[in-house]
Amino acid sequence: MRATPGVPQAAAIYLGVVQFFFATTWVLYVIYLPALTEKAGIAGHWVPWILVADQVITAIMDVVTGFWADKIRAGLARLGGWILGLSVVSCIAFIALPYAGTNSTLLLGMIVIWGLTSSALRAPPWALLSRYAASPNVPWLSTLVLTGTALAAGLAPFLGIALRDVDPRLPFALSTLTLLATVGGLVFVERRLARSAPVPVAASEPAYDLGTPEAKRRVTIFFIALLLMAASYQVHFSLNSSDLFTSFTDASQLQYLMPVFWIGFNVMMFPASGFVKRFGPFAVMAAGSAAGAVTTYAAMIAPTLDLLIAAQFIAGACWGAVSVAAFTAAIGFGRVNREGLFLGCLFATLSIAAFLRIWAYTGNIESTPMIGKILAWGPTWGWLIAAVLLTYVLLRTRPRGPQVAA
Repeated sequence: MRATPGVPQAAAIYLGVVQFFFATTWVLYVIYLPALTEKAGIAGHWVPWILVADQVITAIMDVVTGFWADKIRAGLARLGGWILGLSVVSCIAFIALPYAGTNSTLLLGMIVIWGLTSSALRAPPWALLSRYAASPNVPWLSTLVLTGTALAAGLAPFLGIALRDVDPRLPFALSTLTLLATVGGLVFVERRLARSAPVPVAASEPAYDLGTPEAKRRVTIFFIALLLMAASYQVHFSLNSSDLFTSFTDASQLQYLMPVFWIGFNVMMFPASGFVKRFGPFAVMAAGSAAGAVTTYAAMIAPTLDLLIAAQFIAGACWGAVSVAAFTAAIGFGRVNREGLFLGCLFATLSIAAFLRIWAYTGNIESTPMIGKILAWGPTWGWLIAAVLLTYVLLRTRPRGPQVAA
């Protein structure tokens, strides 16, 4: 029995809301971490290293929780209740951060617990949805879920200014309780999905054959290309964009200019889902990566603010298209009963890219002239190399398994 088409779509929208509130908690954490560590007596130069450690923990736990989600699902257990249970622990740790006071051990302990348990809201909910999503619908459902994360990222600059003088206990409590309330609804979402399709849709689809050299090559190149593109996006947006904008205007305008990237991301995801369905994720990733190389180069040489804004918008659109294609490919590779593992590896790849960017900032290596030039032009070369790798796969191999992973 196939799932009622509207049920997975409604579930994807709900998961998008969950991802929005989850991403907002991370934004709040980054905003307030310097003040929290200072109050606890931790020197300011340790803040970036704490963020680096966060990414390392997250990368490991993304793989662990993805694998765990597959094991639970294979045992016919409900994922929603497990996700809710871990989320309760995560939310308790998060809401405790502003109350750590001068106790540095308590603060760091709560950060570690939060990092270990918060991964329950990354790969597992996607794995839950993928169980009831037919392959042709995966690109569109991925778009709906990713919208929540993108909206939170776009609001980050405004939150940073709006909360500058606000006691952290209030936003931490509000965001945590809101997140927990929405996560609680996942239990009912899963039950509704199960009623709409007693036999999960994924179980009736052919498995992706990972036993051939060709399939292994595709998966390996996919993750290498994704890491290159993710690291390039991190460097371009987080390290280069503000300097590019302030070369034309005052820093006070950054709160309005930085979200342009995420506007492009959101706008492009919707048509990109159709392109992925028609041409396959590898083709869309290759095209998006090639276009991203051109637009990041255009941003670096833009002679006016208007052209820079246009380049940023298109660069965000390229990353939006790549993201939809990447999540679609990961779910396709994981068919059947390995979706959680591959989604966990995807999230881990994104965390490693963030780790590399934060490490570059923490080590102050961008101040070295040669490294500064590499970081400036690195995104263009990173996206270009990824495009070449993905094009190689398209030209030299034939699709195996479900078309959605082709």
